[in-house]
Amino acid sequence: HALFGSPVFREELEDVGDPLFWAPLIARLQGCRMEECLQLGPEDFGSDRGIPYMRVRNTIINGVKTLTSERTVPVHPQLVELGLLKLVELRRRQGHIRLFPFLTRGKCKGTFSANFSKSFAYYRRKNDIYWAGLDFHALRTTFQNDLLSDDKSDAIRCRLIGHARTDEGDRSYGQSLGIEALANRLHSVKVDLSMVRSPFRDEPERPATSRASAQGLRLVG
Repeated sequence: HALFGSPVFREELEDVGDPLFWAPLIARLQGCRMEECLQLGPEDFGSDRGIPYMRVRNTIINGVKTLTSERTVPVHPQLVELGLLKLVELRRRQGHIRLFPFLTRGKCKGTFSANFSKSFAYYRRKNDIYWAGLDFHALRTTFQNDLLSDDKSDAIRCRLIGHARTDEGDRSYGQSLGIEALANRLHSVKVDLSMVRSPFRDEPERPATSRASAQGLRLVG
């Protein structure tokens, strides 16, 4: 993918939490919508049975497209490898309620995506990787296509991407799915990110927090 071979993904970042780096990767590996990526905060991450997860939820300060968009899904292992949970830990230590605390909301709709979409388009034009019709949403669409190419439960796919099921049986089954089933399906999506440089690559591991970081947890005591 030309996008992931561009400078922000290959060079050392001034800000390890640069949304131009993380948001496209989250969309590609989790199937999240732009606003869902940008409004994530440290409290949206946790661990269940040793599996790190993230929550897309509707709160006073967050919004989701529909009620079915609310979901708890495993964190893709490639995001863990790149250091997403280290960013979660960092923002917790800093006391921020967002992973990307320096983003601003658009004046009309009050969304983060209103302003970020302009920055994302400018970045792609500047680096000669802008193609009409291939916007940020194409990353989510590609993730969905990856799931569709795997002949497995449609209910799992809908849970992962936040789509509603019209069939009552599928809807009940989807709601009962455990974190392990979702993780197994998510792990089937693999993307070549060999060219991507982790923002935390040169940061020494802090022994007291390494295990907590791996699960997106905070240490107590």
